[in-house]
Amino acid sequence: MIFSKRCVLALLGVIVCVFSLRCVAQNSAYDPDDYDDEDSVRYAYLSLRFDSDGAADANLTLDRKPESWGSVRSALSETLRCPAANWPSLPTADRSTDAWVSRLSPEERKRYLQRTTTYDQRRVKVRCDSILSRRRWVAEGTLDLTPLGEALKQIGIQQLTLTIDHPDVDFEQSSPENLYKEPSWVKARLNYEISLSAATNPPPIHIAYGFRNTDLYRSLGILLGFIVSPILLLLWMRRSALSIGKMDPVAAWFSYFRVLNWSSNGAVLLWMVSGLGARQSLQHWLRFTAGVSWKSSLGEFLIALGPAWLVYFICIDLSYPVFAQLRGDSSRRAEFLLQHILTVGAQVLPLVLFFTGIEIWNYSARLAVLVFAMAYLTRIGCLRWQVKITQMLPQPLTTGELRDRVFALARKAGVKIQQVFVMPAGKGAMANAFAARNNMVIFTDYLLQRLTKPEVDAVAGHELTHLEHRHPTKLLFAFLAAILLPAWFSPAAYLLIGLVSPILIRLGVPRSLNHIYPALARFGSWSQHDLVLLLAGLAGFYFLSRRFEHAADAGAVALAGDPEAKISALLKLNRLNLMPIQWDKVTGSWLTHPSTLHRVQRIAAESGMPAERLRQILDRHTIEQTQQGGIGVSTRSEQHYQFPPVADPDRISSTAQRFWNSQRKLWALLSLNVVPPALVALLATSLPRHNLRLLVYIAGLLITVTICQLAAFWSSISGRRTVKHRLSEEFSRTGRLSLNPDDVVVGFAPGSRASLALTIMTGTSASSGLLAGG
Repeated sequence: MIFSKRCVLALLGVIVCVFSLRCVAQNSAYDPDDYDDEDSVRYAYLSLRFDSDGAADANLTLDRKPESWGSVRSALSETLRCPAANWPSLPTADRSTDAWVSRLSPEERKRYLQRTTTYDQRRVKVRCDSILSRRRWVAEGTLDLTPLGEALKQIGIQQLTLTIDHPDVDFEQSSPENLYKEPSWVKARLNYEISLSAATNPPPIHIAYGFRNTDLYRSLGILLGFIVSPILLLLWMRRSALSIGKMDPVAAWFSYFRVLNWSSNGAVLLWMVSGLGARQSLQHWLRFTAGVSWKSSLGEFLIALGPAWLVYFICIDLSYPVFAQLRGDSSRRAEFLLQHILTVGAQVLPLVLFFTGIEIWNYSARLAVLVFAMAYLTRIGCLRWQVKITQMLPQPLTTGELRDRVFALARKAGVKIQQVFVMPAGKGAMANAFAARNNMVIFTDYLLQRLTKPEVDAVAGHELTHLEHRHPTKLLFAFLAAILLPAWFSPAAYLLIGLVSPILIRLGVPRSLNHIYPALARFGSWSQHDLVLLLAGLAGFYFLSRRFEHAADAGAVALAGDPEAKISALLKLNRLNLMPIQWDKVTGSWLTHPSTLHRVQRIAAESGMPAERLRQILDRHTIEQTQQGGIGVSTRSEQHYQFPPVADPDRISSTAQRFWNSQRKLWALLSLNVVPPALVALLATSLPRHNLRLLVYIAGLLITVTICQLAAFWSSISGRRTVKHRLSEEFSRTGRLSLNPDDVVVGFAPGSRASLALTIMTGTSASSGLLAGG
């Protein structure tokens, strides 16, 4: 069914494209015979596209080809203060070589080329370098349209349309006479409708645009307030949290966490998307002064990210005492800050470099490729450094009661999970569980040490329900849609209205429907429209996430069959993570999870639990929270699942080792697939004869294929000698088996029960053994 819908949509898209191309071919140019009506108004269209220095590209188009361009060119050069002798001779564009034109029928192609040739004969283009004068950061001047108006009146032109485009600036000033205001996609555009009557001459038009000192002072003031305000607010909140935390750590931590979230993440979002106009102003000023180049593009990205992440890191650094006192974080201050820097570096910096590479591709393709490579290397380097410092890399749970229980619940839910992982909570003491898109279930050791078996089963059922309904994938696409909403909202809205309007008009809908276009244009020109759309998209994402949490709660009760364990697990997780069980609607609307009190009440109602029993569970939670101060006590008893240490020094092969080995092999194979062909191509281009080039290319192809095959074989067996040596040491230490030099390890067979089945060939016999946790 999904495939059929996609095919239908693709077919409709092809039909629309073909229809559009045929319409363009039939209507893209004007026919001279269309202007034979003597009662129609004769017009001319003048377009001026200014740059930051006051120079402009001028394009004058008439409604029909004049008998002579001499007087019009002279008048235009006088109006624009651009000598006609300096005008270059611009050849007519050859549209017959366009790919889509060649697909037209001979008759359609002939008619289209005839019309485009006629259209080119009705216009003149010129580059003028001295129309306006620039003083510091403001370009200013006056256009005297009298010479051009007189020349146009002599050839019968009655209406002149003047369009002026200039760079995005803060200051704009123009003559109000004959200015025609209409909604436009282009913000920095002026439209003038000038009547060329015989009695009067067109009035001069004064233009000024750029940046005044007051505009820059305003932007810099907003930037300063943006940096200082959240820092002062957080300092005040930190003082309050540290004083209240001794009596009520849950309330103190949640209040501080909420302010920290708004001060750091909210600041990043506000500045990067909106900046209250200051970010756009500084970026436009940089482009206005430095021009359009890869350097200015890089500077714009730094302006967009620098202040936001400066506030973020300052807020994180100021929060260290709160994390240490309330959360029990044992990291040193430098280590604490470095962890957050690496997290941002692994997630944000690669995106910045990637978009920077796209921006500078037109200026330097080689530099763009280098930036793309830096984006990937930055992510890999930050991730590796982060794992090395925190040691928070999930380790596979290859045997034990917990693994068996999770796989049993997965079979009951109809989910085929790949592996169960245990992740060290680190010095931050985080109790949590995750469901990954590749059907992995991850628990933190802090959670397993403090939740009983039924509570862990309920948590596992919750995560398995997420996987059953593909919630992680759906949330990923929902988040991407929310982030991209500002980019595709306006085009999608115009397209939808364009498709629906004819139908509504035929159904008798009032013509006031056409007011939607100006409203959309005004909304698109509003400086804060991106922020509004992004907040709307994120609100939808959070709403969807909360719906998924309710569905996962119901699924957990159905799988584990113990609603009390699910309620107890939720309350205990809140207590361990210093989160309250209830918060207000405003706070809840911007969190991915609904309040715990609302969740447990819903679970109790759906499972038929008496209200008195729920009250007893909540009272017990309050008593335990008061006695323990919000921090759970580590207990390893029969009521808890036993699991091997996640940082076992005797582990033969860890997840980190396998991950980095695979990364090294991937880069080696990628280099061998890219470097030899590049060297062959470089050698071939230096040869003078084409026959030699062909031989070099053929030889290079054979050499590359051979190298890649050998490298793939080496990759498959690389590291086995080291594993065998470590196995031999492990067996000698534990006294289980003894490996001889002639013994061959022929296979590993992991399963849902036995973690590692090792078969060793010793001459004509075979022996097997189990190595738990390997």
